[in-house]
Amino acid sequence: NLRKLKYLKHFHQFDLHFKKDCEEGKLPNYVVVEQRYFDLLSVPANDDHPSHDVSEGQKFVKEVYEALRSSPQWNEILFIITYDEHGGFYDHVPTPVTGVPSPDDIVGPEPYNFKFDRLGVRVPTIFISPWIQRGTFTLPEPTLKLRDGEAKEDAKLTDFQQELVQMAATLNGDYKKDIYPHKLVEEMTVAEGAKYVEDAFKKFRGQCEKAEAEGVDESQIVVVPTPTTKQRKSKSFGRKLLSCLACNN
Repeated sequence: NLRKLKYLKHFHQFDLHFKKDCEEGKLPNYVVVEQRYFDLLSVPANDDHPSHDVSEGQKFVKEVYEALRSSPQWNEILFIITYDEHGGFYDHVPTPVTGVPSPDDIVGPEPYNFKFDRLGVRVPTIFISPWIQRGTFTLPEPTLKLRDGEAKEDAKLTDFQQELVQMAATLNGDYKKDIYPHKLVEEMTVAEGAKYVEDAFKKFRGQCEKAEAEGVDESQIVVVPTPTTKQRKSKSFGRKLLSCLACNN
């Protein structure tokens, strides 16, 4: 569980810490670099999800690569770029639809009854390292946007962004509220979602720092307390008596 106190020090900002650690040769043995998933006018998304500008995603990959390549640790690094899905991008190679055996004969639900007897669109994974033989295929850095228009901050959240907000709700304690999970996100815009996730992590981090200062064991899961309804002060005997008299009248 990544909410355990001992993991707090493993989360850092890309611009502030990752580049500095690269420059100083202080990268740990294993690093995961996450992208920006919310598309804002001031800070565009760079995660390659539709309908985000894919040029931003590719510039981000190059930014990570240049930081690693200039590091004194470069000769010890393997940089892996991978995707969890093809994202709807064009692939010039048709996917095989015949002669593909089902791995377990499981059939999907109605109405499609998918038999898992065909392959999907290819998903790229790229390995970059001085230990890998240098290739000759290069692409210029994109100079133009690959998407018409600007970020739509007032757009509704995508399903994936809704999941990010719902995960953030487990950090700030909102998962205990009646609005979780669906009402929390159903009317939320991209700009609101981005701010919610950022604020949730700040709140969680503050609670972690408080727990650390209080000497809480690092194996403990940090939970942000939810505000409780203030109890009404009990009426004095005199006020109760006056209330009763008023009721009787």
